[in-house]
Amino acid sequence: MRIWQISDLHMERDEVVSGKTFGGVPDADVAVVVGDLSDFVEDNIDWCSRVVRPKMPVVYVPGNHDMYGKCIYSDIDDLRAFAAGRGVTFLEKDVVVVGGARFVGGLLWSNYELWAAGDDEERETLVESRLVAAQEKPDYKRIYADRPAGRLMSPWDSRRRHKETISFIRRELSRPFDGPTVVATHFPVHVGSLQPQYVGDHDQPRYLSDHCSLIEETQPDFWLHGHTHHAVSSAGRSSPTIRVATPTRRPVSTGRSSTRSKPLEPSLPDPQDVGPRPWVPTRRVLRRPRRLRKQRSILVSWTDRNPSRRTTG
Repeated sequence: MRIWQISDLHMERDEVVSGKTFGGVPDADVAVVVGDLSDFVEDNIDWCSRVVRPKMPVVYVPGNHDMYGKCIYSDIDDLRAFAAGRGVTFLEKDVVVVGGARFVGGLLWSNYELWAAGDDEERETLVESRLVAAQEKPDYKRIYADRPAGRLMSPWDSRRRHKETISFIRRELSRPFDGPTVVATHFPVHVGSLQPQYVGDHDQPRYLSDHCSLIEETQPDFWLHGHTHHAVSSAGRSSPTIRVATPTRRPVSTGRSSTRSKPLEPSLPDPQDVGPRPWVPTRRVLRRPRRLRKQRSILVSWTDRNPSRRTTG
């Protein structure tokens, strides 16, 4: 199965409405969009319907920018229906089977717990201070938790949604499935997806969470995400799961500083090639897991057209 990963294009509205592209549509079996094509989710879904759907099925996971002006609860069913009417599968705490592969997905958000050390009380005090500090961030001024009441989403709301989504993913991955499983979230699930200069940065816990233990426990074949605007493909020593975010890019001529990525073929590395710690990022081509060798799994992507942008969006 060939998977086309698309994320974090952050197009202007006139670009997404006009059907702007960043190169030719690749030959793939399914496109997995992991959010933030622009700040206008219906336009993003229409873009997928017009540009991608004629060539292949589309699985759409929203990003935080997709939810601008929307409610994280009451608008989800309407967005599922809107997407379905255009031949696009919208995943927000959902699962779908395409071409014999199971796709489990959701926006995810963050739990604000990254690098929180100490006992339970100390950790909770630190997390609470992070939630308070995050209230002025754009997401919490443009996304609703209760739109009819005019109540904006708070960091506590997004953290609650994160826990709900992780519980959903864990539950779905515990169900037997005869075929490959791909988890797709906008927010990343391991510190290895950060740009190196931001490791240890105090602001990063609102961008990603550490769910290495969940990955090792459930072992999906792939975990795709966006958000960090950073190319990474990595595997863990104790788990065959391949994490992929915004794969290796190359410039294309689009009239300005746009980029898209080279094809990437991620899969299981030799044990001796994995360092002593799990989830060592690598950009080399890896061998496919044994159970996927009969289904050639390749990821290609259009992603992060502005590599100079800050680590996340």
